[in-house]
Amino acid sequence: MNWKQIAAATGEPFPGFIWAYRFRGDGIAERLNPEAIESVLQAGDGWVWLHLNLANVRALDWLQSAAPIPDEARTLFLQVDEHQTLQVTDDGVIFGIFSDLKQEFNEKSTEDIAKLRFCVTENFMVSARRAPLKAVEETRRLIEDGRRFPSAVTLLEAIVLRFCDGVAKVARGLSTSLDRIEDRVVLADEGDERVAIGPLRRTALRIHRQLQHLAILFHDFAEENDTALPEDTRLAAARIERRLSALDNDMRDIHERARVVSDEVASKLAQQANRNLSVLSLLTALFVPPTLMTGVWGMNITNLPFKDADNGLWAVLGICLTSTVLVFAVWKFLTRR
Repeated sequence: MNWKQIAAATGEPFPGFIWAYRFRGDGIAERLNPEAIESVLQAGDGWVWLHLNLANVRALDWLQSAAPIPDEARTLFLQVDEHQTLQVTDDGVIFGIFSDLKQEFNEKSTEDIAKLRFCVTENFMVSARRAPLKAVEETRRLIEDGRRFPSAVTLLEAIVLRFCDGVAKVARGLSTSLDRIEDRVVLADEGDERVAIGPLRRTALRIHRQLQHLAILFHDFAEENDTALPEDTRLAAARIERRLSALDNDMRDIHERARVVSDEVASKLAQQANRNLSVLSLLTALFVPPTLMTGVWGMNITNLPFKDADNGLWAVLGICLTSTVLVFAVWKFLTRR
């Protein structure tokens, strides 16, 4: 089934279409209508970037039956697994899955991670996602502003670097939040910082895992010797790997700082709990002798001391007070040692 047959069956010019651009030899792009994609690809004038929405089931039909990509890449687009990967075929076709920050409809990015699937051939790049992605959208805006992309590899590099910029912004936000938490902890603020430090640590750890894996993928890709990758592609992979590794180090430092602050908060809470327990234990000890004595004198039996004395009540109260003072003196003596 070709593109036109799928379009006729689905009732859409191109199923799951988000946007498409044709890049001339000088890297200048022009936006394509869905109807023109097939003819441009057949003409072989420049290269085409097609971006699809995988939430549209009919886009999966096109990827499965009509997309001009290798079978390995086709399987990657259709599978449910979203682990990051970067592979290259013997023919030099690059495909994989990258992480990106989600973007809400109000054009604000979040700290949530989503995945971008892509395949790059000699004159064609297809990418697809299930949720709006920040780096992809920012790269599209660069194209609209006139940025030149002479090859699909340069476009792919731009997307990954925009992702790095987004992560760097998240890292700055996490670091600023962590600074405020540290200040409150040092100033012995009574607020419980566990509520704030927990989500911060989870975010730092989640992004660290994505960065670490992606940096390893690009390192291995740059060192790939089994395929004849162009030198500019290897250099681009090396640049990306260095940027990802630097960001990963920053995120790891943030996570380590958050762990130290979390331990400090836990220590302060433990100290506060120990103080409260100490006070409670002291009060319990102080009231034990008076409670014992009032229990004894409260028994309805004969031969109790001071039972018939005129000042018996005051005598018993004096004994209770004296015993309490003695217990307190013993406690002070023991705590000074």
